[in-house]
Amino acid sequence: PEKGYPIIHVTGTNGKGSTGVMIATVLEESGLKVGLYTSPHLEDYPERIQCNRSGVDWEELGVIIDKVRRAAILMDEQDQIRPTEFDVLTAAGFLFFSKNSVDVAIVEVGIGGTLDSTNVVTPIMSVITNIEEDHLDRCGPTVIDLAQHKAGIIKEGVPVFSSVKPGILREIIRTRAEEVKSESFFAEEDWSYQGQPNLEELKEQLDFCGKGKLSNEFDAKYSLSLLGSYQLENGALAVAVLSYLSERWPQIQENISLGLTKVKWPGRFEVFIREKQVVIIDGAHNELGAQSLKAALD
Repeated sequence: PEKGYPIIHVTGTNGKGSTGVMIATVLEESGLKVGLYTSPHLEDYPERIQCNRSGVDWEELGVIIDKVRRAAILMDEQDQIRPTEFDVLTAAGFLFFSKNSVDVAIVEVGIGGTLDSTNVVTPIMSVITNIEEDHLDRCGPTVIDLAQHKAGIIKEGVPVFSSVKPGILREIIRTRAEEVKSESFFAEEDWSYQGQPNLEELKEQLDFCGKGKLSNEFDAKYSLSLLGSYQLENGALAVAVLSYLSERWPQIQENISLGLTKVKWPGRFEVFIREKQVVIIDGAHNELGAQSLKAALD
């Protein structure tokens, strides 16, 4: 069922979910029916499989999982590879998007890229956020190996957008793109950004500037509803992706600003204010995440 609708495939170490949900919210605000597949979930499985930011309900998930279960049993009986839990959920997500006739789906990689369950797709765009030392037990042993895994989502003729910093890891992505004759777009080469927090409104102010091949029609100041200085990098990547997608869906341009102010992504520098007490919840789970959280707190 993953062949029935356009897909934007997202990988990276941190920021996959934030970048994906920014893109999804703007596309929804532009009148599209948008599927979103993310992992892991914060509270329960339906969060992983969404349509227009609403998670699949338990009853429909049960029906879909039963269909996938029957296929998994058949594979097992035929001595094929036994599907993993993530394989099952990924297939269920693809089936859910098909049943709901989405106009586009944003699909987040689980781990790595090359060998990930989601890498059966041929997307209209590949997106790679940052790459840092994480999951080296699965995709390592070095960060070079990890970058090659993540570059494995790049398909022939499919453009790739990345915020990976200049250096050997970026060159791995560029080389893979050249091998499969895909256009590649990078932060600092094809777009730049600046920003600062708006503490009164609890927003990040993003100043985006497209360069090179990217249209300057999206050069503007945007308000991001997701807090944390690291969201500026994710927001700029999302704007770059959306500027390219506007050739396919022109209505994006008039809805991008509003869409970025409406993004909700729980557990990512999420601020609760009760009387005089401020509580911040953040799911930073690796070294880069912890560093980013410290910078945001400072």
